[in-house]
Amino acid sequence: NAERLPFINFIYSLVHGKRKLKRDPLCVDCKEGGTIIQATEVHHIRKIKDRPDLRYEWSNLMSLCTRCHAIRTARGE
Repeated sequence: NAERLPFINFIYSLVHGKRKLKRDPLCVDCKEGGTIIQATEVHHIRKIKDRPDLRYEWSNLMSLCTRCHAIRTARGE
């Protein structure tokens, strides 16, 4: 059913994101800067609008804290 597809994609994204955070629980950007902060969000390295085929690819996801995710998003990443 085409009407349910957005909802199914949303649920899948939540589950997939939680799995990524469980696998990689630390913020990548903070860790590179020498600080250990728990990641709370999952960032798509290549934007979904540009590469929808990479939406669920592990290699296109990075675990970030809220602050670092906001910084990347503000920069248009």
